[in-house]
Amino acid sequence: MRRLAPPIALCLTGLTLALTAAPVRAAASPAASPVVGIQGVVRQQQTGEPIAGALVIVQCSCLQGPVEATTDASGLYNLRNLPPGNYTVQVLAGQAMFTEALAAAAGVARLDFTVDAASGRIVTDITVEQPVRRDTASGLKLRPDELRHAGTGGMDRNFTGVVDVASTVTADAGGLRVAGTTSAESKYTLDNANITTPAFGSLSSTVVSEFIDAVEVLEAGYDAEYGGATGGQIRARRVGGSNKLRGVVVLRVAPRLAPPRLISATDEALRVAEIAELDAQAVLQISGPIVRDKLFFSVGVAPGGQRSSMIQSFYRRRDKDRNGGYEACAYENGTSDCAANSNYIDTVKFAEQKFSTGRIDIQASGSLDWQINPKHRLRLSGGTSPLSFRRTSFRLPPGAEPSAFGTNPTQTIGGQSRVGQGVINDTFGTRYVGISGVGLDYEGRVNDDKLEIDATVFYSRFRSVDAWRLDDPQLRDTPLVQQTDTQGRNLYDLLDRDGATRLVPGVDGACNNSHLPGLTCPTRTWLSGGLGNYSSYTQDRAGGLLALTHFLNGRRGGAHQIKYGVELDNVSFRQKTAYSGSNPADFYSNCPAGQRGGGEYCYDPVGDQYTTSAASGRVDNHRSVTVDGDNPDIRTTIGYGRVRAEQNDLRAIATPIGAGVRVPAYDATLTTQNYGVFLQDRWAVLSNLYISAGARWELQDMRDLLGRRNVFIWDNVAPRLGLTYDWTDEGKSRLYASYGWFYSQLPVLLNSRAFGGLVNVTRTYRNADCSTPTTGGQPRSDASGVPTEFCVDGNQSTSGLSAGAVVPRLRGMYTQQFQAGYEQEVLEDLVVGVNWLHQDLGRTVEDISTNGGLNYLVANPGESVSGRDLARQQQTCSDLQQRFDAAEQDDPGRDVLAREVQHCNFLADAFTKVGTLFPKPTRNYDAWTLRIQKRFARSWLLQASYTYSRLLGNYDGFVTRNTGAINLGASTQYDLPDLVRNSFGPLFDNRPHLAKLDAFYTFDLRGAGRLTLGGSLRFQSGSPISLYADNNRYRGQFVNYLLPRGLAIVASRGAQRQADDIRRAQESKSVRDLEHANEIKTAISGLAVSLPVKTHDSGKLFGSVTAGDIVAAIKKAGGPNLDKRTVHLPKAHIKSVGKHAVEVRLHPSVNATVSVDVVSG
Repeated sequence: MRRLAPPIALCLTGLTLALTAAPVRAAASPAASPVVGIQGVVRQQQTGEPIAGALVIVQCSCLQGPVEATTDASGLYNLRNLPPGNYTVQVLAGQAMFTEALAAAAGVARLDFTVDAASGRIVTDITVEQPVRRDTASGLKLRPDELRHAGTGGMDRNFTGVVDVASTVTADAGGLRVAGTTSAESKYTLDNANITTPAFGSLSSTVVSEFIDAVEVLEAGYDAEYGGATGGQIRARRVGGSNKLRGVVVLRVAPRLAPPRLISATDEALRVAEIAELDAQAVLQISGPIVRDKLFFSVGVAPGGQRSSMIQSFYRRRDKDRNGGYEACAYENGTSDCAANSNYIDTVKFAEQKFSTGRIDIQASGSLDWQINPKHRLRLSGGTSPLSFRRTSFRLPPGAEPSAFGTNPTQTIGGQSRVGQGVINDTFGTRYVGISGVGLDYEGRVNDDKLEIDATVFYSRFRSVDAWRLDDPQLRDTPLVQQTDTQGRNLYDLLDRDGATRLVPGVDGACNNSHLPGLTCPTRTWLSGGLGNYSSYTQDRAGGLLALTHFLNGRRGGAHQIKYGVELDNVSFRQKTAYSGSNPADFYSNCPAGQRGGGEYCYDPVGDQYTTSAASGRVDNHRSVTVDGDNPDIRTTIGYGRVRAEQNDLRAIATPIGAGVRVPAYDATLTTQNYGVFLQDRWAVLSNLYISAGARWELQDMRDLLGRRNVFIWDNVAPRLGLTYDWTDEGKSRLYASYGWFYSQLPVLLNSRAFGGLVNVTRTYRNADCSTPTTGGQPRSDASGVPTEFCVDGNQSTSGLSAGAVVPRLRGMYTQQFQAGYEQEVLEDLVVGVNWLHQDLGRTVEDISTNGGLNYLVANPGESVSGRDLARQQQTCSDLQQRFDAAEQDDPGRDVLAREVQHCNFLADAFTKVGTLFPKPTRNYDAWTLRIQKRFARSWLLQASYTYSRLLGNYDGFVTRNTGAINLGASTQYDLPDLVRNSFGPLFDNRPHLAKLDAFYTFDLRGAGRLTLGGSLRFQSGSPISLYADNNRYRGQFVNYLLPRGLAIVASRGAQRQADDIRRAQESKSVRDLEHANEIKTAISGLAVSLPVKTHDSGKLFGSVTAGDIVAAIKKAGGPNLDKRTVHLPKAHIKSVGKHAVEVRLHPSVNATVSVDVVSG
């Protein structure tokens, strides 16, 4: 119950009490039983001086009566040799009296008190902790004083900003990484409520640190009560109220002091960047009593925001060498017209525009604590974190996935410069993000304090809406057109076509002057028309947990804390995404009476069939258009289709030949139920020896778009085992080791990808056919080429004609972990520790293809499908084949059967290959850490660590390293066997050296307040460098490892010289042809080669002779410099002195034999 207790400052005033009562001693315990110590210091608040003579009384049902102690001249009290149990600690100092509950198992607990002499009240925050942990977990806990002053830099004052203090925590583009895992593999809880995003498995809330009472980071070795993560556990608790009325007011302002420096390695004419100008945040937090000693409150609000500018810059090429044209640097960077040290033509800016952007955030937090009685407490807490309104530019390139899937790297452009894709002047609007949650938490003790109960229920919602408000609502009703040209088109021509030249001052003279030597303002991608793809999504999580802890004391068997419980939550992910465009209302009212649907399809429930030609001469106009500059007349459109939901079928609505219908939006709700059951025992064998053992069983029930169970993972059983020894027997040291398995909850995004019913409909049309009106006079497109509903496009491809595939008995992703370490309190409150952590990936979940990328399925790569499941699939294929063979040639359903047979055969074939065609994903993390921790006492704090680690394998995880996209089911790294080749090596986050230092000191200025000075230092190695090649299946993405991962070096003049030296050395050793081989044979056959070695007295060698030794000896004897790979030693090796014949293979048809005299040297 005390693991994350809120600050308490309860007091009762009364008569002065005598301090002479004789203590009642505890009953004697057997020597083998664990014992408890309770100690601390009582001080004056104003002076910090110790209070002598204060009376400390402890009571417990495990005692025969109360036990008392009196503070000495140093204000210290120390109660020893107490049995484990649930204690009540009472302090009386002058007229101040205070009572505190404490659950003590073994070791030493520390309670410090501070007394306000003026009021006679005990006003300090009560801390219940030991210098060194008693369990096997590695990590840290930050208290309120530490949270307020921990250096996070800038405006990043949310509670996760201080998590970086933990030794093995780094970051990727998606968030925090713990102990070599990705940012999507840790679990975040606030007031015991899970606040991890259901869809992506990453952090959702950003609560300011003033609303947080304590943060605990469990990096490794944690007990079975914690699960749902292969990474760390980040746990926080909101500030609660107490008997003292308190308040916090904070104002933070961070202005930009230096002008931005924008770097874009391109000669594109249009570039866009968003720059933060000012960050500001205010915090108001108040807490106090409603009913003294019974009911407490805490409320807070934190408005904030950012003022930014989106800078749209226009550039023209420069004829740098004045040769009357723009000449590329074909052979060396910086030559001809190219920018210095670059491979693109130099440019100069001719115009710039600024647009105001930014965001407004509102956070709120509140809690209500009811101390029912000393043994039962209830807390209601919740808040928003935050509600955010962000003004920005909207218009995205078309893609095959909704932006709600989190994989579109161009979704935002904040903080970076990018190539512009059309002027942004009229594309602004507001994005809304709302995160809120509420929870109810109960803690209690019953059965004479031998049973502790913890229970929590919670609900949270994560809501995001793209283009929530638009300056020009017409953008939502107009299709997007993207034009690409590898050589580039003139910016002026594109602006003129769209009637937008007035928006860019000076564009005529800069880009449209007849004296210009060529294409001066190239634009290779241009977006016009509407908004493009935009999404909204709602993620809901509702759950609860119940845990019971039994405290058992045995005369000979030691003490046990047996804890067991259940945790469950239901998560749902509703996403609605659309391509901009519109149709009149009558377009969707075209189905006959009694039928459903409208637009491009109708469903007849009587005949249970779909009609797909319901809107002849018109099409659904929610689409994006792409135009290739090499063939501008043929235009490709992309839009969303729909599954056969009325038939309870996840296949796309399409004609028999596979032409899918287009609908206004993709609208889907996916759900998953997560269950966890755990049992653990913390056994105090002796007073300083603890064994912890437990297991956690986790289950996932993943539902498809239609609410049907599609994946049920039931065998995630995670054992945990740990050992802790304290040689001081006072809680001041810890020698520990632990082993365990840790399973990660698969995010709901996997449901969306595998069985979410996403259908992409790709079509084409000829621009010439849509450039004239219909016979009825209806326009098919506007002047800039944006189509209307009367521009009919024909099918090119439709996805989802067969349902998504998952291997039978898909199993969960897990890591196994072993750690060992030692910690010691060397001075008061100063702990030094060392730790070794090994973590390796046991299994993962990925999408793979066994037929070259034509079809995919979700599987556990490297793990085979059972023979029984394979036989069942083969039988299904046989039955389908019989149905296909029996169908008539003119049967319209025959084409559908053909697709089903093909898909079934793919699965049957894939089931035989998933365990052999792909190597098993590996990710091994080893870390050696030195930690120094000085908790906040005597006005200063120190947290320091150094970690040397290695992260090796062939699998980074499902977070894209550069964009932070959570792309489970869309990651390319295991799609094809070719992509795994050369992929083993140091992984992206392999940073061997990581050093951290955080410290601050508080000066007491007496009446003027306090001054705190502190600082933070971070040092880490860079990421490994890999060389990639393009892949025919994924053109332009460069996903093949050309060299083994991590072996590339940055191109530089020095590196080039080094490579040239290596090449020359290799060439000097190479054999050019047959004639050269015979020359070398003649040169070495008659050599007298002597090789001195170190030997034993018996004449045998220390070790053996190597090929390199032979090459060096031949060169020393006057022979040529050979490649050691041509030397072939005898199978028995050369391990003794004497003459030995060594074969040198110079050419497929030329071998030479060299006599080598091995002598003792």
